[in-house]
Amino acid sequence: MDTRTALATSPADQSAVAVEHAVFTSIPSPMDSGGYRLVAGTRGLSPAERQEITRCAPSHGSLCDGETGAAGLASFPLESGRHCLLLACNAEEEHTGRGGCRVHTHVLVLTMEQFARFGHDPWRVANAAREMLGDNLLTKTEGNLEPLELSLGVALEGWPTRNETQQAALLLDGLLAERQTLLADIPLAEDLIRLALTGLPANLRSALSLSSGIKFTPKRAFQFVLLRNATSNEIELIAQNHGYAIVDAVDSGSHVAPAYGTWCDLAATRWQAGRLPELDALALRLDTAAPRRADRRC
Repeated sequence: MDTRTALATSPADQSAVAVEHAVFTSIPSPMDSGGYRLVAGTRGLSPAERQEITRCAPSHGSLCDGETGAAGLASFPLESGRHCLLLACNAEEEHTGRGGCRVHTHVLVLTMEQFARFGHDPWRVANAAREMLGDNLLTKTEGNLEPLELSLGVALEGWPTRNETQQAALLLDGLLAERQTLLADIPLAEDLIRLALTGLPANLRSALSLSSGIKFTPKRAFQFVLLRNATSNEIELIAQNHGYAIVDAVDSGSHVAPAYGTWCDLAATRWQAGRLPELDALALRLDTAAPRRADRRC
């Protein structure tokens, strides 16, 4: 069964949270050609947060796919203690004439308490933002913004296939081991990571950094990097120079010995039975060492 169909949604808290947000893109300026910068934002973003966001946000040609409408996502904790999401996409042709699309990034900044209410699931936050902003996601707004109200929406639930649970168990093992992992052209990679997150203790979820559909740079050396359309040479260089374990559609990553086999097997059993909410609730109550203790008891 296709994960996109199998991983349905279940009702969740429908209340809303107000989050800080900003727009990072390139627009014409009377002073210069208009380089990439934060062109709009709420007053609650600190100067330090703005600098950190600017270092990580994608600019011209930074998405894995160069076509109009292509999208990317990044999710990472800020040094301030809050959590940042970057929702990037290719908009219209850039005004500078250098070719290619204008990359438009909507930035969301949540407190850790707010992020926890979304189950530390960046795609759940992204879906709520897209639902709220609609066509305004690409608006080239300038100046001050008001905080953005996001509905908590729905949680992940469903019945993945056996093959999908095996792949998600491999990713869960990497997440528990805090292993830097590069996923190259894995079908349904985002769904598989969302599935793996339901078996991860809360403190590891909140600390996780990842990107999807955005080209790798040392400034974005996140724990999990999901790449598309990268050459084998590019992938090997990232792995060699930055210490990433590679998981791709050809090599399942089975050469990486599972460190948390017992816990991952338990998670896979729950996933295959469609008992995601049960596993999610259990994992959120665990400390980081609990999955390791499960293996030691066996």
